[in-house]
Order: sequence, then structure tokens, then C-alpha cells
Amino acid sequence: MPKKDLSNLDIPMKDVEPARGFILLEELPEPNGSSILTPDSAKDQAQFGRVIAVGMGYFEQGSFIEIDVKEGDMVYFAKWKGLETSRGIGKEKRKYKLVENKMIHGIIKSNK
Repeated sequence: MPKKDLSNLDIPMKDVEPARGFILLEELPEPNGSSILTPDSAKDQAQFGRVIAVGMGYFEQGSFIEIDVKEGDMVYFAKWKGLETSRGIGKEKRKYKLVENKMIHGIIKSNK
């Protein structure tokens, strides 16, 4: 059976449901005036983003692990890990990444 070329499919990101233990993120630039001081060395290793969708928890070494983030959370995550994709053209282009739960370094708590 020949392989299907899926590169031209335009699947809306809202229709992507992460598998167990995975999180779908939209990559965003770090906000100006952020209260978190990020050293230059860390900026090369971490990326800022917004949680779009969350998979179910998962089992690891006999224990059930809950996913710590929820849709809409702002997080820092491992920059060089995960599956990347993008949608849109020009200024409308958005980058997305599917990462494992353990690749989330921190959740940004706002003072709303």
C-alpha cells in the first residue's frame, strides 16, 4: 500500500487531541516585562507558549501521573523537544509543538 502524503492537509489545531501524557502548545514570544528573569543560557533551552490541548494522564512505573497543566495555561517548555508544526502564512503564521508532560519546565502564574 503506497504511503499517503499528509503534508498538505490543513487540519485545524482545535481538532488535534494529544495522546496520553502529551500536550499541544502554541509557541509565543516571551512577553515584555515578564516578572521571570531568564538568563541568556536558559533562553537557548526553553520556549514560552500557551497550552492549546492536553492529553489524559499516563502510567509510569506503576503510578498514575496527572497532567499538571490545563488549556490556556502559559508555560515554559523544552525548546528542542517535541513535534513541531505550523499553520497560516506571513503574519498569520503560528507555530505549534506537541510535547511530553515532563518537558514542561514551569507554569506562569499571573496576578489577574
